[in-house]
Amino acid sequence: MLGTILYAPRDVRCEEVPEPKILHPTDAVVRLSASCVCGSDLWPFRGLNDVTSPMAMGHEYCGVVEEVGSAVTTVRPGQFVVGSFCISDNTCPHCRRGFQSSCQQREFMTGAQAPLARVPLADGTLVADQGDSGLLVDGRTIGMTQPHAAIPHGRDFEAAVPKFTLLHDGPSPFRT
Repeated sequence: MLGTILYAPRDVRCEEVPEPKILHPTDAVVRLSASCVCGSDLWPFRGLNDVTSPMAMGHEYCGVVEEVGSAVTTVRPGQFVVGSFCISDNTCPHCRRGFQSSCQQREFMTGAQAPLARVPLADGTLVADQGDSGLLVDGRTIGMTQPHAAIPHGRDFEAAVPKFTLLHDGPSPFRT
């Protein structure tokens, strides 16, 4: 499959990368519907952060779960999910207080600029669409990721969250 790899500032290549596999019982593999480029991708692209070796780009994403590890209990194949750039277990003291970005097992997602991605700690990292309204939204879910990753392919932001103030710190398709 093709993935987006950054080699040096302004040197981005789409090249063959291995398809992700379940490596740990807490992993999931997600077929990506949409992913985005955020400031954390742009800093090394612009040369503001060093690129010391080729790096897979993309860490804000949504898609459909393809496969789960044996220990995953909160998502299942076929569910639409949104994932955070911070991989977290959602069980440590920091996560239980709502600070998943400070998780004791925190990692950072990479490789979401590809058709498939492996998501470690899937139970704590992925939020699944419950299927009631056909919309994946509440304020908590949208706040986890940038809006263009959370609202892919025809999902209507205003219908989903009619009284929501959008605060955004990176490139955005939305105009104010």
